[in-house]
Amino acid sequence: MLPIGSSTIQLPPRPSPLSPGRTAIARLSLLVVGDEAVGSIVLSDHLSASHNIEQTATLNAARERMRSLQYGIVVTDMTLPDGDAVDVCAAAKAVSQALIVLVIASEVARVPRALLAGCDSVLLKPFAPNLLYARLGRLRRDLQIRSPFRGSGVSVGTNQNWPAVACPACACAGATSFDASSLRRAWYACLECEHVWLGRRQE
Repeated sequence: MLPIGSSTIQLPPRPSPLSPGRTAIARLSLLVVGDEAVGSIVLSDHLSASHNIEQTATLNAARERMRSLQYGIVVTDMTLPDGDAVDVCAAAKAVSQALIVLVIASEVARVPRALLAGCDSVLLKPFAPNLLYARLGRLRRDLQIRSPFRGSGVSVGTNQNWPAVACPACACAGATSFDASSLRRAWYACLECEHVWLGRRQE
């Protein structure tokens, strides 16, 4: 695995693969902030064949890199040496709504603040590499949907709002589901009181 420092690491570009019967898939920028274990998964041949992957360990380095990115996916650990995922989300959305942010979290109690900051997806630890690949594939498709409608308020990502689901702590109507714990249960957050709970998956 490549060493992680405060400076950004960029892999040399590789030829884009061809989708069956179609033109070449455009290479997508993928910035990984923080988590060393996630970085080792992302730096695999599976993703580097179709993404321009960069990795940095700190919020400050990520902010510097995001200033020149207008389109791509940012994968960030919840906790960074000089900040957290909330800061990364805010910085990304200040640059462009076409920067999609996936937050990797181990403490569900901190997820509501990331949701309020505008993160597009949350993946809870521990997870299998294939789940990360699938999530990034979904976000890439969502990014392609969002791109033609920049500034239109088109909502994409894996978080879902449920107006009829009430918070069990404050009874406010409206909850956001942000990750599945099983085929039948999912994690929810109330953005009013920032309570997090497991509940039945909505259809």
